[in-house]
Amino acid sequence: MKIGCCVNMNACDPKGIGIHGLEAAARAGCDYIELPLAQIMALTGDEFAAAKKQIADSGIPCEACNNFVPGTVRLTGPDANPGQIRKYTVRAIDRARELGAEVIVFGSSQAKNIPKGFEPEKAWKQIKEFLHMADEVLDGSGMIIVVEPLCRLESNLINTVSEGLQMVQEVNRRHIRLLVDFYHTAKENEEIKEAVSCAGKQLYHAHIAVPEGRAYPHMGDEAVLQPFFEALADAGYSRRVSLEGYSEVFGIEIGEAVDVIRRCVRQTRKNA
Repeated sequence: MKIGCCVNMNACDPKGIGIHGLEAAARAGCDYIELPLAQIMALTGDEFAAAKKQIADSGIPCEACNNFVPGTVRLTGPDANPGQIRKYTVRAIDRARELGAEVIVFGSSQAKNIPKGFEPEKAWKQIKEFLHMADEVLDGSGMIIVVEPLCRLESNLINTVSEGLQMVQEVNRRHIRLLVDFYHTAKENEEIKEAVSCAGKQLYHAHIAVPEGRAYPHMGDEAVLQPFFEALADAGYSRRVSLEGYSEVFGIEIGEAVDVIRRCVRQTRKNA
């Protein structure tokens, strides 16, 4: 299993990308980084070229992107503009491809949240239409979009793994799969083994943070995290898991977090 890091969660650069965290992630033993696509899209051509060079120089690849769609590109409600959505999606997927990403995470709460007074059934249909279109754009790219259920603290649409699975199954396209995030499942009071089992073969990506404070794991958190890794193993999942949490001292805590995750993975193998 590869371990990665969503460096944007602890970004201190004005663009909110977290590009400064590449070297720390590499030193900590991360296998890859996960970059925020909406923020990447805000870069000028020259800034994007510089970011690509910095990634290449760091020696750690960008294998995934989160934050697919910004709130300025409305996906639901009366202000959703199919032309604008498609134009953004084509450009965003092209930049993700240039970065080398294989997975694009679709949580994007600000873009997809249902506006007040708008019918949830219509919003659900709009998201399905968006994912159908995105699947067509991805055709032949080898990339996958994963639907990320977000807890009700952040979103009012697709909150649980079962709802995420329902969306993926209704879309029924080969480039659209599912993500399970340990933090969000905890906030929704989902039983983790049941949630991961529900995702089944549609599971293609995972995020992790300690539920309390959405923090990086520290020594002693293994007991909290172990059920998640056992559930992933039971589901036959062995692709990627990205740290997506907050850290008070990123450069130091990321190394400890990676060590904790690797211990959980090793313990899971021993228990198998």
